[in-house]
Amino acid sequence: MRCELSDCEWSVIKPMLPNKPRGVPRVDDRLVLNGIDWVLRSGALWRDLPEIYGPCTTCYNRFVRWRRAGVWDKIMEALAAAHKAAVAHGPFAWWIDQQGSCRC
Repeated sequence: MRCELSDCEWSVIKPMLPNKPRGVPRVDDRLVLNGIDWVLRSGALWRDLPEIYGPCTTCYNRFVRWRRAGVWDKIMEALAAAHKAAVAHGPFAWWIDQQGSCRC
């Protein structure tokens, strides 16, 4: 699907996500995160989430649980720090990174 997390982006975000096993096998966090992103980008209702992302209730519940746990704040702080570092390296740093591989 369009706008899904790349392997590099996932490798940066994955360690920030809580991974507490609950009784049943978990739906893959990467699929859930892509599903949350789909809902937020599209403006659709949670119940309209395509099935490829797992149950809509799972995506919604993790979105809420991660919000309460401060996970989204940690992710945004990491993104802001990465952006600040890229800007500090000069105006072409982002373009150069895009032409090469992701630096994780």
